[in-house]
Amino acid sequence: MKGEYLLLLALAFLPPFALSFHRNVRRAIWARPGRLFGALLGMCLPFWIWDVWATERGHWAFDPRYTLGIRVLNLPLEELLFFPCIGFIAIFLWEVVRFYRREP
Repeated sequence: MKGEYLLLLALAFLPPFALSFHRNVRRAIWARPGRLFGALLGMCLPFWIWDVWATERGHWAFDPRYTLGIRVLNLPLEELLFFPCIGFIAIFLWEVVRFYRREP
C-alpha cells in the first residue's frame, strides 16, 4: 500500500505526541523547545548521513510500493521522518518514566 511506511510512523508518533501535552509531562518536554529540537537534530544528523551513505552503497533500499515517492538525497521522506519521530518517542518515554518514578 502506497504510504504504508508513513502510516505506521504516524501510528507510532501521534499518541506520544498528543500525550506530551498532558500536565504531568508537558513542562518537562515543552518548557525548552530549543533544547528538545537541538537534541533531536543532534541525534538525527549522524543517522541521516549514515543512511544516505548506506543507501548509496546499496546496503539496502526502500520499496517504492510502501512509500509516497518523495525523496530527499535519495531517501524517502518517511525515512527522514523516522529518526526525529522515534527520537521524540524516546524522549517522551524518558520523561514519563522520570515523572512516575519520582520519590513521593
